[in-house]
Amino acid sequence: MIVIPFKDIFDKRKRKIYMAFIKLRASWPLLMASGAALVLCSCGKEAGNVITPASNSTSATDYVIVSNAMNALADDAALSADQTNGIARGIIQLPGVCGSSAVDTSNGQTVTITYDSTTFCEGVIRSGSVSIALTTGNGWSTRGAVITVTIINLGVNDPMTNQQLTLNGSFTITNESGGLLAGLSTGPGPIIRRHQSLNSIQVTNSGTTTNWSFDRTRSWANLNINSTTVYNISEYSEASSGVECTGVNRFGQVFTSNIDTTIQADTYKCPLASGPLMEPYAGVVSHNVAGLVNTIAYGTNIQDTHTGTDQSCPSGGSSGNYGYFITYIEPTTNYIGYTFWAYYL
Repeated sequence: MIVIPFKDIFDKRKRKIYMAFIKLRASWPLLMASGAALVLCSCGKEAGNVITPASNSTSATDYVIVSNAMNALADDAALSADQTNGIARGIIQLPGVCGSSAVDTSNGQTVTITYDSTTFCEGVIRSGSVSIALTTGNGWSTRGAVITVTIINLGVNDPMTNQQLTLNGSFTITNESGGLLAGLSTGPGPIIRRHQSLNSIQVTNSGTTTNWSFDRTRSWANLNINSTTVYNISEYSEASSGVECTGVNRFGQVFTSNIDTTIQADTYKCPLASGPLMEPYAGVVSHNVAGLVNTIAYGTNIQDTHTGTDQSCPSGGSSGNYGYFITYIEPTTNYIGYTFWAYYL
């Protein structure tokens, strides 16, 4: 067990990488108000296929890491397709992709992005590569056009959670609205793109490889706040079942994740010295495993248990205090457990 004084949670040197499992009952508000020490521990056992609270919370954390990685890949792929001649038809200026050591557009029909294994991008370091090809339609800007993204040994190193995952497989992105993101600078949008994979994403974690499926939609809009172009992203699921992700976690258990409240992010809410904190400021996901339900609330901090509503940026946008809360309930004791992860160190 590790006991960390409450004040040190906000000290970046002392906090470093901690997993905050907090087992509390009704005393939670009193502890927080009094400045008492937080007891951080890995509670419960990971025993085979039996999902205990610790492994259930770990399953939800893994989901967030993979989900964020898939969104980042999709954004890189779509932006590259937006600006590649032969895919978008006529757009030839390709922007820099965060953490890429090379972007190859030599054949005009396929983009290959190789990640450099060293650069932090939205809190993680990526290695491996992806290729993007137009597989449906005459041009990516056409409504209904589809690009296929193939993932080749994509390593995701998340130092905050101390997790290292590898992704392989493929997924599609459908341009449901038509148009390109570049057009948002002169119009409100939205640009709507649906990401889908059917049991075709292989996730390797702790030596175990399992298959995951996704069906989620990301809608981009220009809010034009104070005469400034502000890109807002709304994430939701169009699946008839309401399930946006399903698969098998590293413990061998089937899980499903539902977006209960639309996930929101933009380039305005959380200004930092290094630029906007492009992470969700609102949204709720239910991560269901073996009859146990984790609630993931985005856009919160270590001091509270916000429910995924718009809370703006805690501490004026301080990255180390801003992230997401996972809440779980132990079925036999009704204890309420919390896990907080900051987006960045």
